[in-house]
Amino acid sequence: MFDQIVDFDAVAKYYPAGSNPAAEPPHDPLGLNKDLLPLERNVTFVFNCTQGTVQTLYFFETIGGANVSISNHTLNATDCSDLKRERVPLHFNTPGVHNIYVLAGNALELSPAVPISFELVVGVFDWTVTAASPWIKEDPSNEIIDFFSLSLIAIFQ
Repeated sequence: MFDQIVDFDAVAKYYPAGSNPAAEPPHDPLGLNKDLLPLERNVTFVFNCTQGTVQTLYFFETIGGANVSISNHTLNATDCSDLKRERVPLHFNTPGVHNIYVLAGNALELSPAVPISFELVVGVFDWTVTAASPWIKEDPSNEIIDFFSLSLIAIFQ
């Protein structure tokens, strides 16, 4: 018996380097719009619904105006409480904005498509800023490094 899928939702997240996906939740995207993810990591999709039986998750990406299937993920007739624990990692090779649509399905129906838009950015890893001499605030030869860039570098590690 399959229950109707109600209020299906999907969100894109990521696991930082050194994290343990079996023991830790994935991290939310970064940036002002909470839509930046590191290209060097898999995009990890997490799910939610209020009711229903989900057998398959379908992933599409809009490329050149066409919706292209990028993955199908088969589940063992999962109800919503189990679906919340599902994680689907997908790897994307190109930086830039990705427009993804996720649908949940069972033998009777497909949920409405859930749009997810995120931007994959190239991160810098194992980068250290050091100073060979004391910082002199008034010295115009000191280089200014943008704080936002440094914070993205630090967070994606």
